[in-house]
Amino acid sequence: MSTGDVNYSLGMPGGPVGPPMMSSPGMMVMRRYSDGYRTARFMRGLGLTLKIIGAVLGVLIAIVFLIAGANAEGSYGYRMPGGLIQILGLIYGIFVWFALFVVGSRVSAEGQILMAVLDSAVHTSPFITHEQRAQAMSIM
Repeated sequence: MSTGDVNYSLGMPGGPVGPPMMSSPGMMVMRRYSDGYRTARFMRGLGLTLKIIGAVLGVLIAIVFLIAGANAEGSYGYRMPGGLIQILGLIYGIFVWFALFVVGSRVSAEGQILMAVLDSAVHTSPFITHEQRAQAMSIM
């Protein structure tokens, strides 16, 4: 691999078809890391949001079925025990909560893994200074 290929793959000028020039390799790398950290934070937030939505939906479903079960005792011309409707509603609410909790946990974990990988990449990067490392990792 020639120096031009390495420069091009890092987004630096001097490659075969060099992209527009920026101020320094450190600034280009910092932009890449900040984009990565932004994505990791978004994934962690999305996972938390999914977990919260799962809890709210699970509770709402359980409440609706509890109310429906209380009103189902002989009201609608068919005989289905209200207790059965309530139990099925609770099971369904728990299932919805658990499914969204698992998906949200998975998304949050992927965000955490991405953040750990970025921390490792920032720590070992030869293109940025210690101050830039601290800034990229949001330590300063």
